[in-house]
Amino acid sequence: MDYNDLDRAQLLSHISEMNQELLKFQEMMKESDWLANCLKERTRILNERMKELDCVFKAVQIFRDLELTPEGKTRKIVESLPRAWRYPEFAGARAVIDGVEFKTENFNRTAVRQSALIRLRDHKTAELEVCYSNSLRKDNNPVFLPEEQNLIIVIAEVLGAVWDPQKIR
Repeated sequence: MDYNDLDRAQLLSHISEMNQELLKFQEMMKESDWLANCLKERTRILNERMKELDCVFKAVQIFRDLELTPEGKTRKIVESLPRAWRYPEFAGARAVIDGVEFKTENFNRTAVRQSALIRLRDHKTAELEVCYSNSLRKDNNPVFLPEEQNLIIVIAEVLGAVWDPQKIR
């Protein structure tokens, strides 16, 4: 379009149309940013669920390994736990069963912890816990995800079955 051939009214009309297109484009960009942020958040959430599912899968694989003793199974399961938590670099895990402690190398019991009871035969109980180190900076948001509490409960059930195979029959 040759703008030199337009009179003032046509030029103002054209500028108005271009301005409307620009506003529409800006709205589309806002929507695009919103969609991109939603996609980023959903991807983060899915990655967390995948870590949790992977942990359960590994625990079941370890549980089924007939060559491992209950102690060996427990040790391997406990060692696999921190990778499933939201901040694995700050997480340590421990299980205490019949007075025997199985823990990750970096385990340090802190106030920032999650735990679940491991139910054993004869109504004995043991404990499984995941703690974050004190170097994890906390804001006002909860440190642990609700799904992580579900995960530790499921893993405690697996450990209960490791020590009492009758539980799965």
